[in-house]
Amino acid sequence: MLIPFYRPMGLEVTTFPFLYNVFLAWEVTAILLFMVIELKEKTGLVIKRGDKSRFIKYYVLYTFVLSIIMKFVTGNNNIPFGGLVGFSAAAFILIYVVKKKYNEVIDFFYKYLFWVNTINALFIVVPFLNDMLPDGYYFIGHRQAISMAWSLSVFLCLIGHNARMRKNRKGILITVLYLMIATFNLFSAASSVVTGLIVIAIFVILYVVMIVFKKFNTINNIAMYSIYIGGLVVNWLIITLNIQNYFATFFSEILGESVSLNGRTVIFNAFLRAFDNSRLFGYGFCGVRVSTGWGGGWNALDYAHNTLLQELTNGGVIGFILFAIMGVYAVHNACKTDDLYIKKVTLCTLAAQIAIMITESINYYKYYMVFLILITYISKINIHLKE
Repeated sequence: MLIPFYRPMGLEVTTFPFLYNVFLAWEVTAILLFMVIELKEKTGLVIKRGDKSRFIKYYVLYTFVLSIIMKFVTGNNNIPFGGLVGFSAAAFILIYVVKKKYNEVIDFFYKYLFWVNTINALFIVVPFLNDMLPDGYYFIGHRQAISMAWSLSVFLCLIGHNARMRKNRKGILITVLYLMIATFNLFSAASSVVTGLIVIAIFVILYVVMIVFKKFNTINNIAMYSIYIGGLVVNWLIITLNIQNYFATFFSEILGESVSLNGRTVIFNAFLRAFDNSRLFGYGFCGVRVSTGWGGGWNALDYAHNTLLQELTNGGVIGFILFAIMGVYAVHNACKTDDLYIKKVTLCTLAAQIAIMITESINYYKYYMVFLILITYISKINIHLKE
């Protein structure tokens, strides 16, 4: 049931559009199967006070209901119905499976992303495969998705490494191979999306300090909350401060070049204006198209290149509050794990996710939601990965 929602989309959106119908049929089949299971067990959609994933469900349900109303009642045809249903169904199905078989889900995504990354690398290095995809696209999908796939892949890889090292010291070779392939993909995309380099730097620095050099014998809850909440604050300051006027001169003197976040300040301003016109409820899931003045697709852009702006325009202030609470509560649950190594890897990945939020819309894809759901139930972890 999970594969169609987390499929690599590079070939589908560029070279072989018929794949969309294949995976759409697969998604519908998965949703119908989930509905049959739900009618039988009546547990997946129940939201109780003790449900660890209840705030994720609140956020997803709000997004779905709001978007349905805006699309079919107020007539916002910009909202992609298929994308909305896929986003919502994927979250509920994953929560259901994670509750039943957490270890198996970790094992599944660990192996699945290994092969996705490996095939993606082949599409980069093999000429005739590389020629199949236009510039800016990879087997995984658009280059913007590579950093998101990398962060989840590395998170799963290092958790898997922890399990392998306890069972077999030779597991370090598998870990190194996994990391090399995923990071090669990110460096290939980072030639045009600098976010990837920043994400790697943040993750590596934290990992080396906390794990390689074995600093910090504990990670308290305040540190975890500070990374998330502080990261949201930094995100907000970046999109509201005038980057050019305040920092361009400084960076020009240091680096010898101007700073414009690759034109994203123009996009930020366009989405801020859109948000000002619909502050409370936004426009629904990917429901706004802004004009940057650059022509072509840039005059009908639905991708904010910043997670806060994407959430504010998707669901308004209410949607953003639910998004933030969802993240805080996931961190709250992650703090309950007794495994210091896993807590440190979680903190490193969380910091990387925050960095991605600055210039990308992480819920435009589904990797971030997988991460949140996995850390929500991470205290259940007890994996023994198969070779």
